[in-house]
Amino acid sequence: MASRDTDMHNFTQYEFQTDDDRVFLVTFTRPEHADVPYTSLSFETEYGDMQMTNDGDAFRIFASVLDIIKQEKKRIKSHGYFKFAADVSEPSRVKLYKVMSKKIKSLLGYKKLTVDKNSNHIEFKFKD
Repeated sequence: MASRDTDMHNFTQYEFQTDDDRVFLVTFTRPEHADVPYTSLSFETEYGDMQMTNDGDAFRIFASVLDIIKQEKKRIKSHGYFKFAADVSEPSRVKLYKVMSKKIKSLLGYKKLTVDKNSNHIEFKFKD
């Protein structure tokens, strides 16, 4: 079960622990002065990396992150749009995020998913 550690108006951070005792942080930020309101998501270990292994734990971690996204979506009600990004130099993360984005869209009821890619990043944006 995830716990919400920090809860400020424009920043919320949750953490959860995996079966092998890794601690993951899931952070939502909402810039105060954006032209269009949005919520940005990032998740990483407490050491600032993803530290995934090849034994299928990426999808278990994703399930925990998905539960946290559900909690946060209910908590903040409206956020304009929601986004997260991956560095294109990390093909395994890009692949995982592509799968995640489709699941998030269908399971959380977002009406629109936009994928923007440039030479450095691929960004996934969701809109109600």
